[in-house]
Amino acid sequence: MMAFLEQRLFAPNYLATTATGIFALTLFSQALAVSRERARTGARGFAPALDEKGTTTPLFRLQRAHGNTAEYAPTILLLLFGLERRLAGPGVPDALRHIAKPIMVTLVVSRLATSLIHSLAAVAPQARVGPYLKASVLTMYATGFASALMAIYLG
Repeated sequence: MMAFLEQRLFAPNYLATTATGIFALTLFSQALAVSRERARTGARGFAPALDEKGTTTPLFRLQRAHGNTAEYAPTILLLLFGLERRLAGPGVPDALRHIAKPIMVTLVVSRLATSLIHSLAAVAPQARVGPYLKASVLTMYATGFASALMAIYLG
């Protein structure tokens, strides 16, 4: 079983392709949630940020979560495809390849997990800036910076 997993993880673009599918599911699920909320409330266009009570509207939170995913996912995926392509290419020592791939797996899994946590925390009823939202934002930035630095180093 371990040999199978290792073979799959080290296949060219396997990780990036899997992450693309997960990000796409997240993005389309968020789009569906926005459409359902619009249909439920009869709203059109971009939602007002606050309701009459001064709290953030559910539609606005859904739109922001969808926008954040649409904004950051392509950059992360481009970095990931580039890193996987570089690691599979010639001139990369096997020792570096076997060190870099687990780091990439860790970055991608943590990025996907925090993206999902961020989406759920942002659209939850009574959502406010709390520890989960703060932790997910910081982790998203950290994994993005780490991926970018890794791409620069391997470039």
